[in-house]
Amino acid sequence: MSGINNKKRKTPPNRRRLTSLYVSKAVPGKSRIRTWDTDTPGLVLQVEPSGAKSWYACYRRNGRPRWFRLGSVGGLSLSGAREAVRMLNAKLTLDSSFDPQAEKIASRTAGTVADIVDRYVSGHLEKLKSGEQAEYLLRRFVVPKIGKLVAAEVQPSDIRTLLKTIPSQSIRHQLLANISGLWNWSIRNDLLPSSMNPATGIEQRKPTARERVLSDAELPMFFHAFDGASLIAGRALRIILYTGQRPGEVRQMRWQDLEFGRHQFTDDKSNTYASDGAWWTLQGRPSEDGTWPGTKNGQSHRVWLSKPALRIIEELDEERSTARGSPFVFPGRAGHPFMSLDASMRQICTALDIVKPDKVTPHDLRRTHGTTTTSLGFSRDQMNRIQNHKEGGIG
Repeated sequence: MSGINNKKRKTPPNRRRLTSLYVSKAVPGKSRIRTWDTDTPGLVLQVEPSGAKSWYACYRRNGRPRWFRLGSVGGLSLSGAREAVRMLNAKLTLDSSFDPQAEKIASRTAGTVADIVDRYVSGHLEKLKSGEQAEYLLRRFVVPKIGKLVAAEVQPSDIRTLLKTIPSQSIRHQLLANISGLWNWSIRNDLLPSSMNPATGIEQRKPTARERVLSDAELPMFFHAFDGASLIAGRALRIILYTGQRPGEVRQMRWQDLEFGRHQFTDDKSNTYASDGAWWTLQGRPSEDGTWPGTKNGQSHRVWLSKPALRIIEELDEERSTARGSPFVFPGRAGHPFMSLDASMRQICTALDIVKPDKVTPHDLRRTHGTTTTSLGFSRDQMNRIQNHKEGGIG
């Protein structure tokens, strides 16, 4: 019993001797229609679904078919198209290096990297929800470094040199993917030769979980993305960054633990001064009413709220009337604290087109606070005291 061949057969080319009457009456279909002229080898009439009709010369170079547009049917007659293809065929026969389509592409690629970034943004990224982040990365890191280079002449070594200037592994991973996407789109749209993508084959070491902190370039992107989250989630995530406290403790911040007013301070030289603001007290032990779980290490702790953090708390204080008397600064449902910081951060990463292993968790915001604190010249011991955790890692 013979088997059934399920392999899809290619539709044979539509060939016929073209006439002016046939060309004028050719009607569009649901997809592009091509008709090969049997009178002049290589001449093709192409009819788009929109009804647009064009003349093409089809020839082969390096074992691959090439399609060279001669012009529109309205601007070039059948006899003129036949004559153009005959002349083209003669040149192709006499000169094996002659490739008019490649020359056409080369004339388009005389532009710089900055030029193709502009076209990529307007022709592709502006249509994507995640396009804003990709545009930011390309304009922030690629254009200033290699924007003036001729795009068709960029080499893998140029991309490697560019990536070495970026300290964040996460940014390097994202940027490499966006550079590859830029070149692939440009190749598909005949802006660059199909044989080159300088990002191909370049590998980057993946960051470990403990290394995941937001870079200086990522911070503004995430602050902007927080505005797209819910009002409660966006504000809570900002407080984690501003204070460096554990996400669970921020989530369960209570109004009764905030002390607003004018407070006295004494500096290391015994000078006393006053400042308006608020202390947040985190009790080491759980509260009797169950609304506070106690700190992770069981040690009571106080946090002075910076001005950006205080503004968020004051905004929430003005909205307390809508929280139905909740004891929590970040209220959730049925009298509970807000429960979905992890889910909110996953949604933010999705919106920013950040995937594993580069996804960011609420705890990574705390880690970012700690890394930033030490980078500003504070000791690790001072950072540990600010974040209320024991030596050995940010927990």
